[in-house]
Amino acid sequence: MLEDLGDYTTALQSYQKAVQARPDDYWAWYSLGYIALIQLQHYPQAAIYFAQARTLKPDDYWSVYRQGEALRHSGQWAEAIACYEAALTLRPQDYWCFYRQGDAYLGLAQQAKKTVAQHSTGKPDKLYRNIDCYQQSLYHYQAALELRPGDYWAQFQQAKVWECQGAYYQAWGQYRQLHLADPGDEATQYAWLCCFAHLGDRAGVFRYLEPLLQLAPHHYLTKVQQEPSLAELLEHPELANLLRVTQIELEDGT
Repeated sequence: MLEDLGDYTTALQSYQKAVQARPDDYWAWYSLGYIALIQLQHYPQAAIYFAQARTLKPDDYWSVYRQGEALRHSGQWAEAIACYEAALTLRPQDYWCFYRQGDAYLGLAQQAKKTVAQHSTGKPDKLYRNIDCYQQSLYHYQAALELRPGDYWAQFQQAKVWECQGAYYQAWGQYRQLHLADPGDEATQYAWLCCFAHLGDRAGVFRYLEPLLQLAPHHYLTKVQQEPSLAELLEHPELANLLRVTQIELEDGT
């Protein structure tokens, strides 16, 4: 098959012709969605294809779940949540449905937070309160953990929610446990140093930022300069010097 050879665009065109000839061909619609979602990352179009597949097989778990994935990647958080909820009626003990629903609620909460920041009048707008979304996110990550006790990434996402809520000590403790479990994980190390910044611990920031800058200087220089939690530290002489030296070494190719 064309997709097996990596010719995804041609494969997509082939399936498009198939559904034109046979609009009731479930597998053709599903394959369109799969290629658009997994191989081409055309998320809005993938959601449309999976929706069409669902009309032909409403009880097919994978069409429902993957429509949710396409919607989540498109930033359509509420619509993605509805798909995950439908998928859970088909597989009530599905780890990934709970985990991704946690992601979608977190995305919805962060979207609401940005909306408040953009339209703030000094008073919280009840329309955009996101407390329930954060709590729903934590609930679904916990449900995922009950299915996979000790799961590293569900715990990481819990810590991320706490950090977003401003529960920095709680997030810091969770990131610390995860860092001890896997000292080589960059995502956790970076998230942890951001919590050090939230808590005003400059020494902690420098201790964990320096090895990351050595590991991937260009990537982390960019992240640091865009990281809100580190904004106040960017003018600190020690951090400014660390970033300047890293930039010079990067330009020199050393």
